[in-house]
Amino acid sequence: MKSAAFRGVLLFLAALLGVLLARLPLRWATPLLPASLHCEAPLGSLWDGHCGSLSVRGGAGTVLLLGEADWVLRPTALFKARLGLDLRLRRGSSEARGRLELGFGSLSVTGLEAQGPMNSQLLPGFPPTWTGQLQVVGGALRLEGGKLVGLAGTAVAQDLVAQSPQRLAYGSYQLRFLPAAGGELPVGEVNDQGGPLELHARLLLKPSLQWSLEGQVSARPAADPALAQLLQSLSPPDAKGLRPFSVGSL
Repeated sequence: MKSAAFRGVLLFLAALLGVLLARLPLRWATPLLPASLHCEAPLGSLWDGHCGSLSVRGGAGTVLLLGEADWVLRPTALFKARLGLDLRLRRGSSEARGRLELGFGSLSVTGLEAQGPMNSQLLPGFPPTWTGQLQVVGGALRLEGGKLVGLAGTAVAQDLVAQSPQRLAYGSYQLRFLPAAGGELPVGEVNDQGGPLELHARLLLKPSLQWSLEGQVSARPAADPALAQLLQSLSPPDAKGLRPFSVGSL
């Protein structure tokens, strides 16, 4: 009993110390941030803070500009030896908000809501000559030891257009992750939203972030002839005119 009480006191003192540190002015704490994280124009405190511009430096000197950041720490997470906060990011017309929890070797995001234009700066791998709009609803993910162990939510890519070498409209598509049994990662269902292409596919993911997109696609009668021509390189169509395809790293 004495041992349990002693551990309880230590946990309380550790949480209290964390609260006191979090109340420090943010401008005092920014020099202690990791070298890969840069906060310009800091205001407020670690507990309730604001960065006029938050950026993350990755490998090979790449810099991801996240924009303005506002957050409020969640004190209950401190009692679980975790750092929890409600975070809001804004960059131009793009905005994202959600709840983050950081632990020893783990990261979880829940309640993710985001919207804004799609570009290669915010979405690595997105073609730099394409445009579109992205909306995320009910997003959630969990990383353990750098590996993906959980994923949920719905994302809609709207009005995708390739601007060069010629302008081609690809339409809009929805990605929805369905719950999976047995601790497996969920499968993403991808479907068109009634644009120039009819598309039905499944997105398969591995904890290592390897992925595979497999499905069927066809050009609707109103599609640009150049778009229909691009599909000719795929496998022959089935009886419904749908052509099977598969892309990815799996």
